[in-house]
Amino acid sequence: MQNKICGVVSLPQGKKGWSKGELIKFYKQYRIAEMDNPNRTDCEAQYLYITDREADIKKHDNVISKNGKHIYYNVQGDTLVIARNLELPKVIFTTDPKCKLPTIPAWFIQAYADSNGSIKEVGVAKTTIDSTGLDGVRNFVEVPKITDNNECVLELVGEKVAYNTIKQNNHEN
Repeated sequence: MQNKICGVVSLPQGKKGWSKGELIKFYKQYRIAEMDNPNRTDCEAQYLYITDREADIKKHDNVISKNGKHIYYNVQGDTLVIARNLELPKVIFTTDPKCKLPTIPAWFIQAYADSNGSIKEVGVAKTTIDSTGLDGVRNFVEVPKITDNNECVLELVGEKVAYNTIKQNNHEN
């Protein structure tokens, strides 16, 4: 089964500072500065979002603005209509707890940080499920694959694939 290519967006959390394990920093100088001074608070914290432009936007979904600089949480009413009309990308995975979605694996967060935020697309693994309806009609549907840890299954695409293989192999050892 082929992976679905989806977008990768990082957005500021709207506050300065961070706590380890919660936030993403993707500029190397900040990570180096963090080692020298773990209490440094002048770096802007980031959340990471995996988006799907082709996904059907439903009430209470989260979407990213056309310019990729804002997130709209829990769309409904007029915002829902606008999001659908503008075909805004739907957030399908994230490190942002407000979205209440499956999260992104640590190896991908590290790859994104190491790339200084240059990864703009990622392959999302899919799986097929049986969604038999109440009428008894069997219907098989492809959905994103999620691990037991509520993480999405991702694969780097393009020139990043070699890096992905190295990182995953090192992570497994």
